[in-house]
Amino acid sequence: MELAPKTHGQAPRSIIVGVVVGWILIALKCTLMPTVFQHYQVPIHPGWVIVPTLIFGALVTVLIATHDWSRD
Repeated sequence: MELAPKTHGQAPRSIIVGVVVGWILIALKCTLMPTVFQHYQVPIHPGWVIVPTLIFGALVTVLIATHDWSRD
């Protein structure tokens, strides 16, 4: 049950909340990776995990932002 009518082309609130929560989790992951890699002595640079995470997060965000929600 929606409290407010959806405007033409606007993403549903659940999708927007999902994107925001996803970016919060990505920020947490990117903040903790260097510490975790150092603690467990992982032999690669944390950037090999952080950069693809940011790229795919940005890709999903762009796909959601450009999706035509009026057809759904």
